[in-house]
Parts: sequence; structure tokens; C-alpha cells
Amino acid sequence: MMESARNLEFAEGVEIPAARPPVGQAVEVRQEKPNRDGAALEVLTTMLQTAVPLNIFQMQSWTADQRCETGRAQASTIGSHGDDLLYGGKHCAESFNALAKGLAALAYQPGGVTFLGLHWCVEEHLDCPRRPYGTAAQTDDAKEASAGEGAAEKP
Repeated sequence: MMESARNLEFAEGVEIPAARPPVGQAVEVRQEKPNRDGAALEVLTTMLQTAVPLNIFQMQSWTADQRCETGRAQASTIGSHGDDLLYGGKHCAESFNALAKGLAALAYQPGGVTFLGLHWCVEEHLDCPRRPYGTAAQTDDAKEASAGEGAAEKP
């Protein structure tokens, strides 16, 4: 095994990051972003990287019903004033806060939420971008294969 300051390389040739971000912190996901003003989206994603984890923290003692109701309540504001958020307007701050709260509520759902190439979740899950590469489905497939081999060897 060869260790570097940034990555660990295993014999199989799979590189696994040495550290993962804490639960609730945004993780960048590679996906195509909408074709909009790049500077405005850059500001929005930067602001969401701070606001969503703060909202996740505030919601941690809430019940699942409270989080779901809060998420539902944000949909009306985002639907009515989402254009102010993208292009500026008197409801811009209200829309941003609704978006951050809605994303935070969705982070508590199984699989979390991905928006504008950022992923938030409160628990690791299969195919979670916070998981080191090669440990999600590949690990589960390997377990199934070894379980199958063991069963085949028994008389």
C-alpha cells in the first residue's frame, strides 16, 4: 500500500479519499448545471453551502412531521418567487431562505437531496457522494458474491 497526504491507494488500484466531509456538509456532485448566468449561480451555490447546513443543524431536534411540514410550506414561496431568487427582486431573501429550509428538510429524507451539483444528507446511504469511491454498490456486490460462493461449497 502506498499512502499520500491526500489519498490512499489500495492494491486494487482504487483510490479512496483519506477524509470525508462531516454529515450535513455540502458535497459537490459532478453533473451538468443549468445554462444560466454563471456568476449568479456561483453566488447562489456558495450561499447554499452555508445556509443549508445551518438549517439542517436547526432541524436536528425536530420530528419528521415538523420537517416535512416545513418542507411543504417552502414550496409555495419558491414556486411564487423563485424568479426573484434567480434574477433579483423584492422577494429574493424570502425565496433564498425558503430554498435553504426546503433543501435542509429534504436532507433528512432517505438518499438526501442534490441541487445545483451539491448534495446534502444526514445519513450515509448507498451511492452517497460522501462515501469513498468503490465502497457503495461494489462492496455490496462483493458481499453477495462471497455469500454465494460459500453456499455453493456446502454439500
